[in-house]
Amino acid sequence: MRVMKVTCPECGEKAVISKVTPRDRLATDIYCACTNVECGHTYVVNLTFSHSLRPSQKQGEASLSGIT
Repeated sequence: MRVMKVTCPECGEKAVISKVTPRDRLATDIYCACTNVECGHTYVVNLTFSHSLRPSQKQGEASLSGIT
């Protein structure tokens, strides 16, 4: 499993994810906090779906099941 690594946009140090809030099926707000005590920046990162590189095979299965 891959882990998302987040860095502070202000100082460049590592940040931790404190909360993840889905907005809808294609977008999520990720609440972050910088680990540098001198910085202390807290911020929100938006994670959104952009586009598909290969269509889902599940869509094909759903339409084929209606044929048989």
